[in-house]
Amino acid sequence: AVSIMEAVAVEARASIAADHPLDQPDSFGDPLDDAVLPEGPPTQVVLLERGAGALVGVDEDDLVALACRHDCVIELVHLVGDYLPHGVPVARIHGGDGKVPARALLDRIGLGVERTMAQDTAFGFRQLVDIAEKALSPAINDPTTAVQSLDRIHDLLRRLVVRAMRSGRYGDDAGNLRLVVPQTSWDDYVHLAFDEIRAFGAGSIQVPRRMRAALLDLLTVAPPDRRPVLEAQLRALDDAVRRAYDGEDERALAAQPDMQGLR
Repeated sequence: AVSIMEAVAVEARASIAADHPLDQPDSFGDPLDDAVLPEGPPTQVVLLERGAGALVGVDEDDLVALACRHDCVIELVHLVGDYLPHGVPVARIHGGDGKVPARALLDRIGLGVERTMAQDTAFGFRQLVDIAEKALSPAINDPTTAVQSLDRIHDLLRRLVVRAMRSGRYGDDAGNLRLVVPQTSWDDYVHLAFDEIRAFGAGSIQVPRRMRAALLDLLTVAPPDRRPVLEAQLRALDDAVRRAYDGEDERALAAQPDMQGLR
């Protein structure tokens, strides 16, 4: 289990480094962070006219060039990692002539049989959370493996908390908004990392102790705008511990931070 977790973590670290490099400014889309789509309904909706599959990649540069040719804004509907069934809306076109070739747009997104971490760092978190949940199932009852998964999750969040989050807004050379791609936010990553493990593992004393240690540590390095979701997680953890334990001594034990879970 540890070998599998570490293999996932190694790939997730590489995904973080590629998608959220440290030398980027606070926002990838500056000065387009606050750019809004044109008012009114879309002039065109592009449907998935071929097959089905997980959205594994988006060619942002080519999509911007396509939008420039048709003087429009392309708004992708789905996050990378979503599974797209046949016929689902893939993009909404705003402005322009309403004649963006569907095939030209669809050729600039990648579909696969399953998610990858190439442009989908959240998939690494998803796999680690699933490992923790399986370990915490009544049939297995292995909280130590869940703690080892939390070790990797803590490391990934510590790398992310000081890095820029993509705005998902891309412009042309003149600074006009041309493409909007949905993104996973910092809050999304934190909820993905902790919510399900807290629900499954609050009753195993190691788990809330390791979660609390991770959250308190993240608060020491989190910028102000990334602290609220961590503080909310601590409150949710307090509530879960109160529900899971009847005795005050057990509650106090479960409420202590511990980087090893239980020494």
